[in-house]
Amino acid sequence: MTFADQIVSGLGGVANIAESEPCATRLLIEVFDRDKVDVAKLRRAGANTILLFGRSVQLSVGPRAETVVRAINTGMEADGRVGASLAASGIG
Repeated sequence: MTFADQIVSGLGGVANIAESEPCATRLLIEVFDRDKVDVAKLRRAGANTILLFGRSVQLSVGPRAETVVRAINTGMEADGRVGASLAASGIG
């Protein structure tokens, strides 16, 4: 399992991710269900810092942030959800 796959799994799978954005060495993620986020799994995967605010998740993952977002977008594209706005997804 790749690093990106481990992070996606810790976030509850691609179906639980509403939006993702890389920000330098961090991932800014909006999830549908915060209860599906597994902090221990994210730590084991290598997330250095994990911040949870409502449905927002920030992960410090170093220079791999872009790679993880590309993997998330690929999964969302397979689900037909790339480009969906938060309002359309039921968040916001």
